[in-house]
Amino acid sequence: MKYILKLTAITCILMSFGACENKAKKTEPIENNGMVLDTIPRVETPDPDEIALTDKITANPDDAELFYNRADLYLKKSQLDKAVFDIEKAVELNPNNKLYWLKLGEISFINNKLQRAEEAYNKAISIDKDYEDAYYALGNFHYLMRDYNKSNAALDKLLIINKNNAKAYYLKGRNYMESNDSTQAVNNFLKAVKINNDDIESYTLLARFYADRNSLKAIPYYDNAIRINPKSSEIYYAKGMLYQQKGLNKDAVIQYNKMIELDPTNTLPYYNIGYINFQMENRPVAIEAFTKCVEINGKYYEAYYMRGLCYEMDRKILEAVEDYKRALTINPDYELAKEGFLRIDKRRISPKQKKENK
Repeated sequence: MKYILKLTAITCILMSFGACENKAKKTEPIENNGMVLDTIPRVETPDPDEIALTDKITANPDDAELFYNRADLYLKKSQLDKAVFDIEKAVELNPNNKLYWLKLGEISFINNKLQRAEEAYNKAISIDKDYEDAYYALGNFHYLMRDYNKSNAALDKLLIINKNNAKAYYLKGRNYMESNDSTQAVNNFLKAVKINNDDIESYTLLARFYADRNSLKAIPYYDNAIRINPKSSEIYYAKGMLYQQKGLNKDAVIQYNKMIELDPTNTLPYYNIGYINFQMENRPVAIEAFTKCVEINGKYYEAYYMRGLCYEMDRKILEAVEDYKRALTINPDYELAKEGFLRIDKRRISPKQKKENK
């Protein structure tokens, strides 16, 4: 008899990295009794910050800071072409401002102008040899370009300037992780959290490293991640999965229930609670959990199957058949539900029929 356990992986790579026309028009449908009749233009509300900056630039066309500020505004509004124009104007007016070159690198990268981005980061460094933000940006640029050696080279220069830069150790850890050097990855993440006890990314990656190796050494790292972000349902789920894989079912259920408190419409913790109770032959609780899954997501055919399997083991054949049917209605190729039908059909053959068949 077969059953399934639902597994997911926690992912936690957090990355974040700008005058629109005052009368830019969009159209919206007009509805009458549910029927679309026509469309009318919708005038976007003018941005007062943009208007103010534009007025100042008109009055002071040689003020690089104004162009820099408007470029940053356009970047936040994802108006990249305008952002590029303004930041290029800023560096033209004041080519010795390292902050302008750093922003040019950021905007150029987002706009997929990769060569210009690298040039800008290097220009910022040439202006200030101790500019930590520029070294980090250059290291991050090479990381995203998957040139991990160049990334580490930039980060090593940063660490010569400031050996306590936690972000540099974190990013070096990512480089080594992508290069399959787990020892160096872990070492750098540990250095990062030693410097910055609130580095949730490093804690999470350390936890994932040990969890992938089915080691309870992951638990204190998950606990630190939860300390920093107690509302992360994903961390509770990952911690619960580790406990479950180690056979510590009570601890796993505690984590899943905490996840449910934060995210009551997520089916994963209910499913795993159901699975644990199925394994422990506590089928009424398992049925309740699988029922909650299908109430939240009526297309969850695995949960229908597992509930049907519980019914089958309790000899509630009609209920089991109904759930297997539902699973196959959603996924006609679902082999486990097909096998469930075959088991039930074999049980329905009477002893007399078995004798006749022989």
